[in-house]
Amino acid sequence: MPLTMARPARHNAEYFSHTANLRNDRRIKAIRTQCGATGYGVLVMLLEALTDANHTQLDTEELELELLAGDFGVSVTEIHSLLQIGEKVGFFARNTAGFLICPDLNDWLAEVFEKRNRARNAAKPPKSGVSVTETPVTVTENPQSKVKESKELPNGNSESKTPPTPGVGVFQKKIGVPVSEVEPWADAPSESPPVAPPPPAWLEEARELAAGMYGFWALTHLQADAQRRVLEFVQGRYAAGAGPQLAEQFVAYRAFKTESQERAHSWKNWIAAPGDGQLPGWQEANWPDKLTTYRKTTHEKGTPTRRSPVGADASQRHHLPAVVSFAGDAA
Repeated sequence: MPLTMARPARHNAEYFSHTANLRNDRRIKAIRTQCGATGYGVLVMLLEALTDANHTQLDTEELELELLAGDFGVSVTEIHSLLQIGEKVGFFARNTAGFLICPDLNDWLAEVFEKRNRARNAAKPPKSGVSVTETPVTVTENPQSKVKESKELPNGNSESKTPPTPGVGVFQKKIGVPVSEVEPWADAPSESPPVAPPPPAWLEEARELAAGMYGFWALTHLQADAQRRVLEFVQGRYAAGAGPQLAEQFVAYRAFKTESQERAHSWKNWIAAPGDGQLPGWQEANWPDKLTTYRKTTHEKGTPTRRSPVGADASQRHHLPAVVSFAGDAA
């Protein structure tokens, strides 16, 4: 019997199906409102690309986005804008590896992968018939069969044929499929689409902080690349466990620059060092202490400030509130 090789496992699909009123989904309406009909077309093309990609996930690094933009015939900025609002409303998400996924698409494709797995499992030989060991069986006499006592051979000799004694054990091989022919199936991986892990607990707070930075530096959706870099920087700090420190630094920095009317850093120099051994703006000073010192000095001199100090005591340290809200900050 020829050796049957396992068909290579597939982790993508050739099609996806969705409801006819997808455009009226509240999340899709939010995307359409911000990105227009062109954005809806880009969204559908992203779903097609995800469907065709292994494990229905996409790398969205800068080079990959450039390639996608060339494929879709749109700018990288348009894709950035769509992904930003798409992730914000929850239609798109990120898995633990940072790849782009669409939980809804994985639900739509679940039936496709399940059907493929059923077909693969149905083709697997039953494990119960694999054994090639010899098993003793007992042969009993069939009353409806007659056994010839002798058989005449062509040369005139005869061969005596004596039926086995009832109850005497004989060995008989079980007929089955050799183990070597089913081994390729044994390690066949599951083809179900990966389940998106729950987002980290700090994700919403990181997005809020990033939105505050968008507002402070007037980064609109037309500057999607700048917004993306700021968001990645903030998420990186939160992932490293330094999110609260960054938030406290930014809130104090924003208050200090606003009240003192000093020139602010550029957003690039705030998140990254400009070079020549300099520190990035967020690490350049202890901004809560600097704000406290400035307010105390200003209060003692009696010089009015653009914003009232936090609390009744102008010399108190500027602490981040328990709940930070940058609503309305984003341009």
